[in-house]
Order: sequence, then C-alpha cells, then structure tokens
Amino acid sequence: MNRKIVVVLFGCLLIAPTVFVSGETISVDKEYIINEKIGASGFSGFHTVLVEYFSSSTSSKGFATSNQLYDLYSSGNYDFQYVTLVTDKSKAAENRSQEFRVRDYPIVYFDGGHQILSGEQSSIIPYVNALAESNSREINDVDLQLEAYWTQCPCHKDIVGDVRVINNKDDEYNGRLVISVVEINSRWEDQNGRPYDYAILDYIMDAKITIEKAPLGKYATDYFWYTAGAGFPRLDRSAAANLLVVASIFSDSTGFADKTAVSRLFKDEPPAKPSKPNGESNGKPGDTYTYKTRSTDPEGDEIQYGWDWDGDYKVDEWTGFYPSGQEVSTLHTWDSKGNYNIRVRARDKLEIESFWSDPLSVSMPLNRISRHSLLSNFVLRFLSKYTSFTDVLNDKHIFKALLY
Repeated sequence: MNRKIVVVLFGCLLIAPTVFVSGETISVDKEYIINEKIGASGFSGFHTVLVEYFSSSTSSKGFATSNQLYDLYSSGNYDFQYVTLVTDKSKAAENRSQEFRVRDYPIVYFDGGHQILSGEQSSIIPYVNALAESNSREINDVDLQLEAYWTQCPCHKDIVGDVRVINNKDDEYNGRLVISVVEINSRWEDQNGRPYDYAILDYIMDAKITIEKAPLGKYATDYFWYTAGAGFPRLDRSAAANLLVVASIFSDSTGFADKTAVSRLFKDEPPAKPSKPNGESNGKPGDTYTYKTRSTDPEGDEIQYGWDWDGDYKVDEWTGFYPSGQEVSTLHTWDSKGNYNIRVRARDKLEIESFWSDPLSVSMPLNRISRHSLLSNFVLRFLSKYTSFTDVLNDKHIFKALLY
C-alpha cells in the first residue's frame, strides 16, 4: 500500500484540551450494578476507552462476545470504541495479536491491556466493570484530534485525513500513535454466520512520537494513502461510507492508551437506531404476523429497513424505501417452531446503516391441537388393536368402561 506521510512538529500557544464526556451509564462495583453518572471532563481520567477484541473466523467461540460488545456499544451508554481483530483475515490483526501473544479466542483488551478479559463471559457485567476501571484511571494530560474523509478525482479514490496530538504537560511526552481503518459492517463472518462489527482492515500508521513539553507540544500529520493494497480490495462511495478511522495514542511509560478518537469519512450521519419491533410475541408456525418499527434520518433521506428474523445479527430481508420518520409494517411467517430474537436496522440512500434495534423475543410453539383431534387420535389408536368390529363387540372391558 503506497503511503505518503508528512510529519510536522512546531511550537504553538497552549490550546484548551478536548473534553470527553460520557453519557448516562452504569457504574459497576465488584459485586453489583448501580445506575449512576460516571462521566466527567478533564485530563485526570474519564476518556474514551479503546477496546480490542481478538477473534478468528475459524474459532467456534466468540459469538456471545460479539453480541455483548455490540449491544453495549450500540446502547450509547458507555464511552468506548471497540475494534475487532480477525486474525485469520487481516495481516494487521495478526501482527497485533502476536504483539499481545494471543493464544486463544476470544480475548478482549481494554486500553492496550489495562484490563483483559479472556474467554466468553456469561453476562455483560465483566465488560462494564473493565470499562469503568479503565475509564476512571489516571491518564496523561494529552489530547488527540482526528479528521478523516473520502475524496475522489478522475485519477483515484482515497481516504485523506489529519491527526494532531497536543501535549498539555510540563514535561516531554513519549508515546505511540496507531491509526487504523475499520469496516463498520464487516465482510467477514464467524463460524455461526454472524458478520463481525468494526473489523480492522489495516493500519494507516503505527509510529513512535515525541511531543515537546507545553506550550510547545504539538504534533500533526497529514497522511495520504492509496487503496490498491490487500487491506482495501475495493473502495467506492458506498464502501467508504462503511468505514471508520480510529486513532489512539499509547504512553511509553505505562503502555496503555491515553486517548482514542474516531472519524467517519462522510459528514452524513447514519439513521437513528430503529424502535424495538412491535408485534406478536407468541404464535404458531405457518401463520403470518405483522411487525412495525420506525427510524429517522438526520438529513431527512428516505430509509429502508433490514430485518433479522432469526437472531443472528444478519439481515434476512430488506424492505423498500420509506420517508424518514414513517412507521413501517412488515409481514413475516416462521415455518418451524422455536424462540427468536428479531431485530431491525435502517439504511439510507448512501447505504449508511444504523445500529440494530433492541430485540423482540418471539416464541413459535407447536401447532395447537384441537380437542376433537385429540379424541380422534385416541379412538384410532384404541381401535387399531382389533382386527374386526366383532372383536370390539366381544371385548367385555369396553362395556365395563361404558357402565362406569
């Protein structure tokens, strides 16, 4: 992959630090969960946590981990950005796993190893604990600014960006700047057929940085790269709308991430997370049921809806386009019994997709059997042991049963 990287180091006046504020969240202590605000501003803690989830498409484990991380992230209640490293699909992911000496999947690193969760977890509580521990720890007084966008001209189509690290400390800052390109809805699937989310395609930059002490500390890079490399097999407008650029700075003194920033390639925002599907939660196979939902698009674009009818986080059916904000109805029939978590996501004309909605649990039990059918089946089974009607009449047990 051809790259042109320009590094500029220059003096400047002290700039007010970027404020990172988390939203309504859940603070977890070691034994129980309580609802509380844990967000705050300033450099003495409370930052966007980087979560690196290692997996392999050949591993039979990790389905629950993918679901739990996605549900936590899409809730909007936690200040973190996660990336999925599918080590058998991405060379960059493989190299990162070797750096951490990953031996089994799944494994999740928080802020470069401040917290580590190995294996599948039975609930989201360990993740929330790890996020709270990492989010509230002491970090260096540095800031990270990132902007990336997609550009096209007659000769090429590329991602262009700028990243800036600002040192607000009274001493020199030494660290590592890592920038990656992430595919929001991944082309890769796990063994269960569930597509990965936020999967790393490749690293744009991985470099040692030294920032002079404030007020001189400022580090800017302008990076340009082309998409002919193996990490970027295709890039058009719709593909670029599905990409995210993630940048993190890691402290040399601790090895942990001090700041993480993200940038989409388009100013267009995705449609809002659709409302939870509304419809029958109990039924029987073969019958048709109606399910309703709605979403809005920030730019007012028309929206289409993708339904997941079997709970595998994979679109089974896309609808046509509807006006933003309009409630839509979709019919569905299950052919067999089972319990299903149905979800829906929205997509605009640029093919920018929303988060999945919250799930609706649906139970499709066995077809109901009428009393008449039960009686008929009993009579048929009873009479099947007789070879003729005369045998039935000669069976005195029948007449005793009738007398009682």
